[in-house]
Amino acid sequence: MLSKRLILFILIFNLASYNLWRDWQGKHDPFSGDVAEYYSYNIAAFIDKDLSFSNSHYEYLKPTPKGYKIPKMSIGLAMAYTPFFLLAHAITIITGGIANGTSEYYAYILYYAAMLMVVLGLWYLRKVLLNWFSDKATCYTLAILFFGTNLLYYTLGSNLMAHSFVFSFLCFILYGTHKWHETSKNKYLYCLSFFIGWCVLIRPTSIFMIFIPLLYGVGNVVELKLRFRFLLENKIPLFIGTIFFLLPWIPQVLFWKTYADSIIYYSYGNEGFDFISPQIKNVLFSFRKGWLLYTPLMSLALFGFYNLFKTFPKLFFASAIYFLLTFYVLASWWFWSWGGSFSNRALIDTYPVLAFPIAAFITWFASKKLWKPGKFVLIIFMVFSMFQTYQYTAIVIHWDGMTKAAYKYGFLRLKFNPEERAHFNSLLENHDDNPNTWREDRKKKDQ
Repeated sequence: MLSKRLILFILIFNLASYNLWRDWQGKHDPFSGDVAEYYSYNIAAFIDKDLSFSNSHYEYLKPTPKGYKIPKMSIGLAMAYTPFFLLAHAITIITGGIANGTSEYYAYILYYAAMLMVVLGLWYLRKVLLNWFSDKATCYTLAILFFGTNLLYYTLGSNLMAHSFVFSFLCFILYGTHKWHETSKNKYLYCLSFFIGWCVLIRPTSIFMIFIPLLYGVGNVVELKLRFRFLLENKIPLFIGTIFFLLPWIPQVLFWKTYADSIIYYSYGNEGFDFISPQIKNVLFSFRKGWLLYTPLMSLALFGFYNLFKTFPKLFFASAIYFLLTFYVLASWWFWSWGGSFSNRALIDTYPVLAFPIAAFITWFASKKLWKPGKFVLIIFMVFSMFQTYQYTAIVIHWDGMTKAAYKYGFLRLKFNPEERAHFNSLLENHDDNPNTWREDRKKKDQ
């Protein structure tokens, strides 16, 4: 099958070309920026053996009411790192290496683990898509998601960010959802509940993923009533599923209670949401970080919702509700650009679900006369997306300061000489995003 061979090709492509995309070339390790904060729990637990962070001097630690300083990031991604960290730790000790958490084995084992996690996620997403779409539509959909979006960069570039793991976990959730409704076996409910809980711990906006198992396969009012009846008849399995949802939160709750004196603790300080003025236009189209500018093929997902509604209504309502709620909340976050990143990285979390409208669009388009030339246009856009990904690694696309002039100057360039670099830098815009004054700054801009 084409889609199976595509997954194998993606695996080989990843292993053969990762040095083109790695964002820590020439550096000692990939544990910097947000990753360092996620990873600090592993260092604290297994290297320093001090989860109070009392001997740590990380600048990102935040004071708690109990007098400790802790990371603002949750423990969820560190939990995902842990089995690979322990493997690297054991190999490092056995081989007589420097067991400090950041030496060579740690860096490469975690890097390859994140890379393979995405491939595994794509494999399970393929299994789900094949239940609804042809192998050809599935193949093109998976190719678009990987080669035609910023998922490529967060698989091979900065892949220890949350997105590679959350993307894969959401693929597992979709697979568990399909199997639960197909077989009525509760083991799938418990597994998907566990992964939803874990995803919410890592990225709280994943909470809207709950609508997928609840509404998957519901395409009209009659089916909605039947689903409601099914849920009522399965109260005990749903209760047990809720327990599985909460299981990943146990380490986090214990950590918060111990060091912040609260079982639920908001560690983000003054950072928050502006639900009155979501930055929809900026998120979609801005030169700074516009999703559809730097990831244009994802417009197929937006157009594809129409095809999904017309042809696959059983997938439409769950997908549309999940995406619209998630998009609205992400666009309402105070730091809508999500810092240094390629395209809008936060939306990667929605890609497993957006595979449905993309596949619906491909299914419709493949039946038209324009399909033959159209598929070559799709391939050209995938190549263009890979080209822009490389531009980002070469800082021809800046991580947060892009303007229309800077984009135009760097268009179709692979690199700059020193003089060109200086001119490019002069075209960038400096953004002084302040978590303590963002509300006042937003009001001034809106006036």
